[in-house]
Amino acid sequence: MEQVDIYDFNPIGRGTYFKPMTFQILDGASNPIDITGATLTMHGKKDANGSVVIDFAPVVSDGVNGEITIPGFVADYPVYQYVYDLFVSLNGEPKKYLKGKFTIAESVSI
Repeated sequence: MEQVDIYDFNPIGRGTYFKPMTFQILDGASNPIDITGATLTMHGKKDANGSVVIDFAPVVSDGVNGEITIPGFVADYPVYQYVYDLFVSLNGEPKKYLKGKFTIAESVSI
């Protein structure tokens, strides 16, 4: 069974702006994986079997160097601690690379 990295995002206030985030997909030797032409899927749900609440809409920003960017967005979703995962599909074969929690917290001033 392959290892999937876990990353829990810092909580973000409801209605505030989530800044774009870029990260890199690496192999076991810390070399970038070429994801040129890959299809990316990253969804936030209340639980693994639930409906999609957040579509992070990741994009390949530098395929040769394995870079993926999550575009910025306004976090206008219900307050909750969501679970998410990121799948990268190369040649029609999806592989999970990342999973974790994405928390929308109540904003005090907005």
